[in-house]
Amino acid sequence: KDFRVRLIPHSDTPPSLVLLCTDGYVDSFPSDDADFLKIGCDYLATIQEKGLGYVQENLSYYLEFTSGRGSRDDITLGLIRWSEDTDDDTPSNQST
Repeated sequence: KDFRVRLIPHSDTPPSLVLLCTDGYVDSFPSDDADFLKIGCDYLATIQEKGLGYVQENLSYYLEFTSGRGSRDDITLGLIRWSEDTDDDTPSNQST
């Protein structure tokens, strides 16, 4: 019944990664602005270093770990990856 939507204009270059998540993820961090907002950069760095498949294989662990030391709420996360190279850009999502 309750969700928030925000449109953020971008330049001619689309963002490298878009994350969509439920409040259980945000509530697992002590500071929304500092700690939570860093996860996008962390996911992008991991994707660039190890590939999207690696993130997909480990996403359940990441979400369970984060929830376990934070909100203990369920977390749903969607990742949208923009890439010119489509070799390892299979869409993925995971829920705990």
